[in-house]
Amino acid sequence: MMKDRKRAIIIGTDFAVLYTAIRDGIDLPEVWPDEIPDEWLDDLSGYELSAKISTAVRGRAVVASTAPETGQLTIRRIDASHFAVNIPASATEGMQEGEIVLTVELRHKETGVIMKGERRTIPLVKVRDIRK
Repeated sequence: MMKDRKRAIIIGTDFAVLYTAIRDGIDLPEVWPDEIPDEWLDDLSGYELSAKISTAVRGRAVVASTAPETGQLTIRRIDASHFAVNIPASATEGMQEGEIVLTVELRHKETGVIMKGERRTIPLVKVRDIRK
Protein backbone atom coordinates (compact mmCIF):
# COMPACT_ATOMS: atom_id res chain seq x y z
CA MET A 1 0.00 0.00 0.00
CA MET A 2 2.98 2.36 0.36
CA LYS A 3 3.08 2.93 -3.41
CA ASP A 4 -0.37 4.61 -3.27
CA ARG A 5 0.80 7.30 -0.85
CA LYS A 6 1.87 10.80 -1.82
CA ARG A 7 3.36 13.61 0.24
CA ALA A 8 1.80 17.06 0.50
CA ILE A 9 3.80 20.27 0.21
CA ILE A 10 3.99 21.66 3.71
CA ILE A 11 4.17 25.01 5.40
CA GLY A 12 7.77 26.09 5.77
CA THR A 13 9.10 24.30 2.66
CA ASP A 14 10.92 26.02 -0.22
CA PHE A 15 9.35 25.25 -3.59
CA ALA A 16 8.81 26.75 -7.04
CA VAL A 17 6.02 26.67 -9.60
CA LEU A 18 7.10 26.41 -13.23
CA TYR A 19 4.99 28.10 -15.93
CA THR A 20 5.03 27.47 -19.67
CA ALA A 21 3.41 30.12 -21.88
CA ILE A 22 1.22 28.53 -24.55
CA ARG A 23 -0.04 30.61 -27.48
CA ASP A 24 -3.73 31.46 -27.69
CA GLY A 25 -5.63 29.43 -30.26
CA ILE A 26 -3.58 26.25 -29.93
CA ASP A 27 -5.83 23.20 -30.14
CA LEU A 28 -4.50 21.33 -27.10
CA PRO A 29 -4.74 17.54 -27.14
CA GLU A 30 -6.25 15.52 -24.30
CA VAL A 31 -2.91 13.75 -23.82
CA TRP A 32 0.05 16.12 -23.77
CA PRO A 33 3.24 15.14 -25.60
CA ASP A 34 6.42 14.51 -23.61
CA GLU A 35 7.93 17.63 -25.18
CA ILE A 36 5.90 20.74 -26.04
CA PRO A 37 6.45 21.76 -29.69
CA ASP A 38 8.14 25.14 -30.17
CA GLU A 39 5.24 26.40 -32.31
CA TRP A 40 2.94 26.11 -29.27
CA LEU A 41 5.07 28.43 -27.15
CA ASP A 42 4.26 32.10 -26.59
CA ASP A 43 6.86 34.86 -26.12
CA LEU A 44 6.49 36.74 -22.82
CA SER A 45 9.55 38.96 -23.24
CA GLY A 46 7.25 41.98 -23.82
CA TYR A 47 5.69 41.62 -20.35
CA GLU A 48 6.67 42.58 -16.81
CA LEU A 49 5.76 39.79 -14.39
CA SER A 50 4.65 39.95 -10.77
CA ALA A 51 3.24 37.34 -8.41
CA LYS A 52 1.48 37.03 -5.04
CA ILE A 53 0.30 34.13 -2.87
CA SER A 54 -2.53 33.62 -0.41
CA THR A 55 -4.43 30.63 0.89
CA ALA A 56 -8.02 29.76 0.08
CA VAL A 57 -8.96 29.99 3.77
CA ARG A 58 -7.70 33.58 3.94
CA GLY A 59 -9.43 34.63 0.74
CA ARG A 60 -7.50 37.32 -1.03
CA ALA A 61 -5.26 38.31 1.89
CA VAL A 62 -1.79 38.34 0.34
CA VAL A 63 0.87 36.66 2.48
CA ALA A 64 3.81 37.16 0.09
CA SER A 65 4.49 38.80 -3.26
CA THR A 66 7.15 40.11 -5.63
CA ALA A 67 6.29 43.69 -4.60
CA PRO A 68 9.26 45.62 -3.15
CA GLU A 69 7.58 46.04 0.25
CA THR A 70 7.38 42.26 0.77
CA GLY A 71 10.23 40.96 -1.37
CA GLN A 72 9.63 37.31 -0.48
CA LEU A 73 8.76 35.90 -3.91
CA THR A 74 11.05 35.98 -6.92
CA ILE A 75 10.37 35.23 -10.55
CA ARG A 76 13.13 33.59 -12.55
CA ARG A 77 12.84 33.80 -16.33
CA ILE A 78 14.15 30.62 -17.90
CA ASP A 79 13.56 31.78 -21.48
CA ALA A 80 10.92 33.81 -23.37
CA SER A 81 8.24 31.14 -22.77
CA HIS A 82 9.15 29.70 -19.37
CA PHE A 83 9.45 31.18 -15.91
CA ALA A 84 9.46 29.93 -12.35
CA VAL A 85 7.98 31.59 -9.27
CA ASN A 86 10.26 30.75 -6.36
CA ILE A 87 8.52 30.57 -2.99
CA PRO A 88 10.83 30.40 0.03
CA ALA A 89 9.91 28.74 3.30
CA SER A 90 9.77 32.15 4.98
CA ALA A 91 6.84 33.12 2.72
CA THR A 92 4.70 30.21 3.92
CA GLU A 93 5.63 29.96 7.61
CA GLY A 94 2.66 31.96 8.86
CA MET A 95 0.07 30.63 6.43
CA GLN A 96 -3.12 29.12 7.71
CA GLU A 97 -4.20 25.75 6.43
CA GLY A 98 -5.83 25.77 3.04
CA GLU A 99 -5.00 25.72 -0.61
CA ILE A 100 -2.22 27.96 -1.91
CA VAL A 101 -3.52 30.46 -4.45
CA LEU A 102 -0.74 31.81 -6.67
CA THR A 103 -1.70 34.80 -8.82
CA VAL A 104 0.63 35.89 -11.61
CA GLU A 105 0.15 39.26 -13.29
CA LEU A 106 1.55 40.08 -16.73
CA ARG A 107 1.71 43.77 -17.65
CA HIS A 108 2.45 44.53 -21.31
CA LYS A 109 5.46 46.88 -21.36
CA GLU A 110 4.17 49.07 -24.22
CA THR A 111 0.39 49.17 -23.73
CA GLY A 112 0.10 48.64 -19.96
CA VAL A 113 -2.60 45.98 -20.52
CA ILE A 114 -2.73 43.53 -17.60
CA MET A 115 -3.47 39.81 -17.78
CA LYS A 116 -3.85 37.73 -14.64
CA GLY A 117 -3.52 34.01 -14.19
CA GLU A 118 -4.37 32.07 -11.06
CA ARG A 119 -3.30 28.61 -9.98
CA ARG A 120 -4.49 26.68 -6.97
CA THR A 121 -2.03 24.11 -5.75
CA ILE A 122 -1.67 21.41 -3.13
CA PRO A 123 -3.30 22.08 0.28
CA LEU A 124 -0.95 23.34 2.99
CA VAL A 125 -1.52 21.95 6.43
CA LYS A 126 1.42 19.92 7.74
CA VAL A 127 3.55 16.99 6.63
CA ARG A 128 1.25 14.10 5.95
CA ASP A 129 0.71 11.06 3.78
CA ILE A 130 -2.10 11.24 1.27
CA ARG A 131 -3.77 7.94 0.39
CA LYS A 132 -5.71 7.49 -2.81
